[in-house]
Amino acid sequence: MSGKEARSRPTASIRPDRRGGESETNDRMEGGRLSVTNASLRTLILNAYDVLTFQIAGGPRWLDSERYDVEAKTGRPERPGRDEMKLLLQNQLNDRFRLRVHWETRQMAIYALEAENAGLKLSTNSSNAEPSMIPSRGHLNGTGILMAQLAKNLGNQLGQVVVDQTGLMGGYDFTLE
Repeated sequence: MSGKEARSRPTASIRPDRRGGESETNDRMEGGRLSVTNASLRTLILNAYDVLTFQIAGGPRWLDSERYDVEAKTGRPERPGRDEMKLLLQNQLNDRFRLRVHWETRQMAIYALEAENAGLKLSTNSSNAEPSMIPSRGHLNGTGILMAQLAKNLGNQLGQVVVDQTGLMGGYDFTLE
C-alpha cells in the first residue's frame, strides 16, 4: 500500500483534567480530530449516546464532579461526522470506565414543539456562523439552530422529552424569555 493509501486507525484517549475550573470546551476540528476539555463523565455520556440529562439513571457519585479531557482522531483528514465521533467516544468510555449501558422504555408525558397558526415569529438564519445556543438566567439566545436542537435543549431544561413537530427546516435565530 502506498503512503497516500495508508490511513491511520481511529484513536481516542480520556485523561483526568489537571487544570481545574468549571467551563467545558468542545471543539470538533478539521483534520479528523475532536478535543473536549474539562468535561464531566455525565457530559461525555450525554454526547456519546445522544441522551438528555434526566435520561441517565445511576452512576458513581463523582459522575458530575470529576473532569476529563478527550482527544480523538478518526485517522482521516476530513472533518469527522457526529456519528463517527459518538462511536469513538462510546468505545473509549467502555475501555476507560468499563461503562455498560442499559436501555429501557418508560411511560411518560412528553411535550411537543409546534408552529403557531398565526405565522412564524422566528427569523431564518442567513449568516455562515456556526450554530450556537447560549442559555442565561431566564433567557435562551439561538443563532442558526435547528428546531430539533431547540426541542432537545428545552427537554433538558424541563426534565421532560420535547419532540419537534414544527415541520420547520433550516436554522433559525431567536431569543426566548
